Amino acid sequence: MDPSQPVTSSVQPSPQSTPAPSASNHPETWKTVVTIICLLFANLIGLILMWIWMKWPAWVKIITTIFSLLILISSLVFMGLVINRLKSYSSNPPARNLNTQTTNPLPSDVPLSAIEAALPKAPDGFRWTDCFNAEVELLQPDGWFKLEENNKDGKACYLTQEKIKGTSQFSTGLSVQKIASVSATFKVGPVQFAKNFVTVLAKDSANKASEIEQVDKGDYTNFKRTLTATDFKAKYVAIANTKSDTVYILWFESPPQDWDNAFNKYGDVMLSNLQILRQL
Repeated sequence: MDPSQPVTSSVQPSPQSTPAPSASNHPETWKTVVTIICLLFANLIGLILMWIWMKWPAWVKIITTIFSLLILISSLVFMGLVINRLKSYSSNPPARNLNTQTTNPLPSDVPLSAIEAALPKAPDGFRWTDCFNAEVELLQPDGWFKLEENNKDGKACYLTQEKIKGTSQFSTGLSVQKIASVSATFKVGPVQFAKNFVTVLAKDSANKASEIEQVDKGDYTNFKRTLTATDFKAKYVAIANTKSDTVYILWFESPPQDWDNAFNKYGDVMLSNLQILRQL
């Protein structure tokens, strides 16, 4: 080898290696889309997929989980309130062929004296009494007590054999609940609401409920049902007025051992002679 000649390497530099093309991102994109859709429409499934599939930062997953659970809990609470509100219109109810009387509502400015003068003569042992500012007239047995109140479900009127004091309960008496603006409040019409109410009475397997009786009279649709429980017996009448978007729920109750005497002497007369005289 001539030392005057430059030394050259016979080894050729290898070309810089080119990285292999990365795997397709389509599976990851698909997982992200599925996870987001599930988070929006199937909350719990979306949360599970997010924690298994997604490589998001931990703080993002934690915030998403908290927010999603808050929405889920709020939805469950709202559904529970709606169901409980429907069930709250029932507490007791038995059955007869009642003919609850209703008349065409009078104008709201008709004086009470004129209304009372137009009422039929009360049977012996009863007198007429008004509820809801003379919107409804009921027969009150002599010696019984009346209480009116406004509660979260609307207006209520009670005619009871025992005097109600504070939060005390009564065992024998008639309760009347007025629910106004039914469609706006419950998102169903008054007829469907009244039917739903008497249907719910049979949900408790411990109670015995009669078949639902429906009676249509002019602007009113009546649903009637009997309920027998271990500690009470009662007759329910749910009266729906589509024109005024109002439902009246009446029930006469007493202890089971007193039912025959209490209903024959008081309940049958009181439920059969309800007078809805005007809408306010």
